[in-house]
Amino acid sequence: MSVVGPGARKTIIENGTTVEKYTNSYAPEDTLAGNLKFSLRYEPSDLGVLSALFKVIDHRELENWIRSEPNGVYSRRAWFLYEWLTEKTLDIPDIGAVTYVNALDEKIRER
Repeated sequence: MSVVGPGARKTIIENGTTVEKYTNSYAPEDTLAGNLKFSLRYEPSDLGVLSALFKVIDHRELENWIRSEPNGVYSRRAWFLYEWLTEKTLDIPDIGAVTYVNALDEKIRER
């Protein structure tokens, strides 16, 4: 679990639960894009949660984010994961040749 608040950045492990505490400077924008970017950057990905999320969001909000950051690592991950998990294609033109990134960040593992 991740939380954002005042104080120092730290990891707290209690009773088998890990809490990653981030300073206020990490706080995401209160938007779908902001929260997805934070999640994909700092948290282990739960494909079940992402699949459920993608079923209830307005896909146009996701498309707008991807269009605004077509080369962004996190927008591209969200794009791939949305299309893979929903089996629906977003209305976004192909961005052509870009640097490859893994769909999931291998440095972030379930803690």
